Amino acid sequence: MMGNIVSMSGVRGAAKGALLLAVLFHAVGCARVPLARRGEDEKAKLAKAQPHTSLLYLYRDESFGGAILMTIELNGTRVGETAPDTYFLFELHPGEHVITAYNKFNDRSTLVVNTHPGATHYIWQETKWGALLARPFLQEVEADKGAEAIKECQLVRAFYMPEDQKPRVPSGIIQARARSTAEPR
Repeated sequence: MMGNIVSMSGVRGAAKGALLLAVLFHAVGCARVPLARRGEDEKAKLAKAQPHTSLLYLYRDESFGGAILMTIELNGTRVGETAPDTYFLFELHPGEHVITAYNKFNDRSTLVVNTHPGATHYIWQETKWGALLARPFLQEVEADKGAEAIKECQLVRAFYMPEDQKPRVPSGIIQARARSTAEPR
């Protein structure tokens, strides 16, 4: 009887230790990006494209590769980074747009999307295993799949560029200050 008590105590101690290690790994191992306020996130999830523009959501809804930030470029301009369970929302002029995602070792995925007036497009940034670390893979998905996925994600505050180069963000959704070129990245 006494042997059972000691062994149960050892199992509990090991379980507590494993749980503590898991919590610490998760806290240290997850990359972070600047997020929009809760109200902005809620508005962004309900946004509708205007008749003369198109909306583009780019989302990363996986925790795989959570310690790795993925840099996002839209039409050749860096707009920010994704972490697990995050998304961007852009209001764009209809037409062809080039989206690129890459990790710090420059593993890249590029997708050309042809947006349409009044339409909403969803781009899934899947994370796959690379030679040394997680790498991005971009693909356009059906609207119902994308809309469902962003429900569990949080809106990222995009970096901003000069007015004539930046993608338009639906008014009232994101209010971020402009980055100067002198600021460190």
